[in-house]
Amino acid sequence: MLFKSLNLLDMFTAVKNYFTSKLKSVKGIKDEDLARKRTAKKLLDYYKGDQKQYLKGHGFEDSDDGTDLIAKMTLNITKKIIDKVSMVYKYPPVRVLVDKDDVDLEEQNYAKWISYVQTFDNHISEAERQKNLHHKVLWRNHYNPVLRRWQFMIEWDYKAHFMGDDPLNPIGYSVPIVIPSGNLHKEHRITESDQIYLYYDDEYYFYYNTKGETWTYYVDNDGNEKDLNGVNVYGVSPFTELRKGVPVYEYDTLGALDLISANESININLNNLNMALHYQAFGLIWDNTGMTEKDSKKILVGANRQQHLPQDTSLNNLDLNPKLLEMIDTVKFEVQAISNVYNLTVNWHTEATPVSGFSLIVQNMDYIEQRQKDVDEAKMQEKQIFKSIRAQQVYHKKDIDKDEPPIPEGKLKVDFTELDLPINQVEEIAIKQYKLDNNIITPIDEIKAENPDMNEAEAIKKYEDNKRINKKFSIGDAIKDRITSLGGQVEE
Repeated sequence: MLFKSLNLLDMFTAVKNYFTSKLKSVKGIKDEDLARKRTAKKLLDYYKGDQKQYLKGHGFEDSDDGTDLIAKMTLNITKKIIDKVSMVYKYPPVRVLVDKDDVDLEEQNYAKWISYVQTFDNHISEAERQKNLHHKVLWRNHYNPVLRRWQFMIEWDYKAHFMGDDPLNPIGYSVPIVIPSGNLHKEHRITESDQIYLYYDDEYYFYYNTKGETWTYYVDNDGNEKDLNGVNVYGVSPFTELRKGVPVYEYDTLGALDLISANESININLNNLNMALHYQAFGLIWDNTGMTEKDSKKILVGANRQQHLPQDTSLNNLDLNPKLLEMIDTVKFEVQAISNVYNLTVNWHTEATPVSGFSLIVQNMDYIEQRQKDVDEAKMQEKQIFKSIRAQQVYHKKDIDKDEPPIPEGKLKVDFTELDLPINQVEEIAIKQYKLDNNIITPIDEIKAENPDMNEAEAIKKYEDNKRINKKFSIGDAIKDRITSLGGQVEE
């Protein structure tokens, strides 16, 4: 949706014109929006595993009553691949606040806040998966003062809004919401076929419906109607777009449509294979004896049945010899092909010998490079989310729990864990020893790597405990304890 200016009244006019205009160009835009929404819904269905509905019409149902001829099979390649390539948030990153001189702040309350909220990392890792599926999603953070709880939402169905001279970089976003009819003026109420949206940018907010009506009032948690005249009291939008790449030719994306198409083809071929096994493995029974249709229905065909036929009647078997192995190879090829597109390697056999770390790096070079691009995008997106969360916390400071750590003003630096490819044990020991000898890592880092849930203080305590225990049970100490137990004395 295009705006002529950042004036609130001009925005209201643009919304009204969009939903009420009868121009063919506007109708064409609406049709494109609906088509993109259907595509996005299909992407989500495939990811969730709701795929059987897309097998209808491919010959797996009875032509008379529509019942399934076989138990339909689906293979959720979509979720498998999307989850596999979404590795940026496999481990939560280290988030550090610094001042204008890049010096770490003494109180790192943003990291403490994330630990306090608990669900933030779960939602941001899910947002990464949805971003890789749709190629763009909208992150929304919201503080509920009644529940005294932070809420994080991932929107795949949303609208972007642009200035007329820049159709690539949105200035604001709107998401569909539900408002009870009792909280709306009569003229703003909608029918089941309509929808209400909430718009936000860094300066303004407003509501609108698909009839083209706009308003800025709302009913607060105490049941009182309030109107901030469209002013965004946070000063920062609660919406942050998480996107793969930057828009170059057009803003909208198709998402992982190639993955969905491959998954659909694999599902169809799997069911063709099952149909061949079910109906062609024993051949087709036929006769040319002139039996009437009424008599032929009495003949039950099956590998576990004895045939009893009228005299002078014979049945024949047509062996179709279905090419099952070729069909299996086709399914394997399609799985391998789409996996390669997403920089993943599929091995159909288990290797007996471990692969060296260097070989793994060479095999996964494209995947490693893509992950680095994803990390760079995630760093920028996290910084915008941080600004929005801090602005909301400052505004709601009277409503937050006293135990919630206040987030100080500062600049966010995000350090993601490096990709850890599995290597054999000898290589791993040598690499770790080299890093320890050259002060690249510390024993504390090793403890935290093996215990991701530990914080710095817990890791240090474990290190000190280990040192004390190891010293106690060292060879020298064991000899000393043995001599003492026998009544001897050891001079220090």
